[in-house]
Amino acid sequence: MQRTNPLRAIAIYCFAVALAASFALLRGCSQGTTGTSNNDKYEVFQNDDGKFVPQPLDVASSKTGSEVTITSSGWWAKDSYIHYGIKVLNPNGDLIARDVVIQISSYDEAGTLLSQDTDTISFIGPHVETGFAGTCGNGQKPASVTIEILGTTVWQDASGYVDPLFVTSVDEADKGYYRYEYTGGVTNNTGTYVSTAPICILLEDEDGNILAGYAGSTKRIKTDRTKDYQITINTAPEHAQVEVFAHWSTLNDNVNEQLDGGEDA
Repeated sequence: MQRTNPLRAIAIYCFAVALAASFALLRGCSQGTTGTSNNDKYEVFQNDDGKFVPQPLDVASSKTGSEVTITSSGWWAKDSYIHYGIKVLNPNGDLIARDVVIQISSYDEAGTLLSQDTDTISFIGPHVETGFAGTCGNGQKPASVTIEILGTTVWQDASGYVDPLFVTSVDEADKGYYRYEYTGGVTNNTGTYVSTAPICILLEDEDGNILAGYAGSTKRIKTDRTKDYQITINTAPEHAQVEVFAHWSTLNDNVNEQLDGGEDA
């Protein structure tokens, strides 16, 4: 009987395990699982649903859509500035709403106007409900706040639409004294370079009612990549749940025209 060297047997076993792991990894990549690119520290992903490159703002549809509506809203102003959050719905199945202008007005207890600000939602896809947030006001604590849609600047055809950006993960760290930190990733599914992606955070109670909203961003996302974001909020209410939304920015239209769809950072 031939006697097997124990060290040789262990070496053969380790090689077999490593080989099996390599085959599993290759099989996973072919199925579109998430991996990591070591050269630029961006996550790489594969989406078989196709891609959608937003058109420049000056490319308009011949059709006019039904106006975007606000489906829910909330605000918080303990520090005397308004941290508002809303959810908006584009009711049109064949049109994209571009540069939707909203107006935020604040009032004191007597109903006197304290501040009036406008903000712009750059992009809302067809039949999409998305969250939007911002900070405004003039440092006077309001008794009431109203938020309304003023109108949509441009309607664009939505043929072949796929969500261009989406949030892949959200982690919250309570830093104490009404301070929170949010981290996660935003995936670029446009098939082109994204110079900036606004991120909106909605803080909600256990029933999903919006308590406050905050905005941040992540930048320089190559196509088919997931880029990390980190947003710190220094004053925020206690809450039960969080929703995070990534937006296409009109600023990307100009960058993509200059790059001609390239990926140079």
